[in-house]
Amino acid sequence: MPVLRVLVAEDYESSRESTIEVIRGALSAASVIEAATGAAALEALLQSVPEIAVLDFNMPLINGADVIIHYRKQRPEARTCFLLYSCVHTNSEHADRIGVPFLSKPFDINDLRAYMRRFVEQILQHAE
Repeated sequence: MPVLRVLVAEDYESSRESTIEVIRGALSAASVIEAATGAAALEALLQSVPEIAVLDFNMPLINGADVIIHYRKQRPEARTCFLLYSCVHTNSEHADRIGVPFLSKPFDINDLRAYMRRFVEQILQHAE
C-alpha cells in the first residue's frame, strides 16, 4: 500500500496526539500532517492535498465544516476522504449537510479505525 497523507486538525494538543496515535496504529503507511486551527487545516489541505482528513468541528478561526466547504470550492477535483467530529452532537447536522461522516467525542477508537479502513478501501477503488 502506498504512503497515505492524513491531516489531523484538532486544537487540543492531547486530543490531536491521541487521534494521531490511533491513525498510525490503523494505517501503518501514513504520513500525518497536523493542524491546530481551522485556518491552518485549510492551508495544509490546499498545500498537501491529503487522501484523508480528520477534523474537529470546533476549532479557532474556521470550524471544521467550513474548512471542508472552502477546500472543496478551491479544489473540486480533490478526492480527500473527510471525517468530522465534535463533542456537540448537534454538529452532526453540519456534517450531514456537507456529506461527511461524523463521530461524537469522546469517540470509540474502534470507530475511528473502522473509518480509516473504509477510507483506504475507497482510495484503493478510485486508484484502479
